[in-house]
Amino acid sequence: MKKENSQRRIVIGVTGSFGSGCTTLANVLCKYHDFKFYSLSKTLREEWEAFHSGESSEHVPKKDLQLFGNGLRQKSISYLAEKTYSKVRKDKNLNKLLVFDSIRNPSEIAYLRSKFTDFYMIAVDCVEADRWERVGKRDYLDKGLKYEDFKEDDSRDKNEEGITHGQQIVLCVDEADYLIRNDNDPMMTSQTAINRKLKGKLEDPIELFQGKARTPTKQEAYMSIAYAASLISQCVKRQVGAVIVNGKGEVVSIGYNVNPDPLPACHQHFGDCYREIIVENIMSALKFCPFCQKGTKRFDLSLCLSKL
Repeated sequence: MKKENSQRRIVIGVTGSFGSGCTTLANVLCKYHDFKFYSLSKTLREEWEAFHSGESSEHVPKKDLQLFGNGLRQKSISYLAEKTYSKVRKDKNLNKLLVFDSIRNPSEIAYLRSKFTDFYMIAVDCVEADRWERVGKRDYLDKGLKYEDFKEDDSRDKNEEGITHGQQIVLCVDEADYLIRNDNDPMMTSQTAINRKLKGKLEDPIELFQGKARTPTKQEAYMSIAYAASLISQCVKRQVGAVIVNGKGEVVSIGYNVNPDPLPACHQHFGDCYREIIVENIMSALKFCPFCQKGTKRFDLSLCLSKL
């Protein structure tokens, strides 16, 4: 099938919970829009195999790869993005249409944004039941694992309030410029049909990223209002805006996250996020790690917390 040519060079990053279809979407970009595919997950597996003397990572449980990735990010928080970017340079593809799959930490997004002016993030969302249907047998049951292991890996993958160098899918989704739903469709069972459906869903964001003018939908206009409201928030960890619209399409209320009166913003009173200060104080006061009983160096604590 003849591929469609994009008129303007753009770089796209893809994020989402495993099993959502991120890699499938990235492959659709390559097939129909001439993007060059790069995967941070592939980089992680290559690093794992190099560390384990060439042993294949094909049958390694996701948990082990997650924890190995956490260790790599302790070397540099954007380690996987840096290594993958080096591949792009080596391939001399810096001026090509690029898609980076398997982005799982906000620092990886920040690094790629610093390297590419026209960098945009797409988040892929899917209900948990459909994700389990897609990856359950291959990644869990065939490896002697259970649904409970899937749930634990999924929780570790989100890690919204966890260690800085861990996977933080929820925060990555927050950074996305566009969200695509990719739930299972019982009417589409072949991979060709699924790819065509994703192709259709990608037409709108690609045109937007390329700067093609169009009239925003009402939902997009409302989200713009919510985004503007979020800028008022002084939370150093997350800024959230909200808009309530009635059945007539009239804006009823606008809001954003803030400490309840009379409390000032955390950074004004404490100099940082209060939650992180409390966690740091508790951990630094311990003489032994409560999980592995080793001495409480920050590295040991971080690894143990990441295994929860």
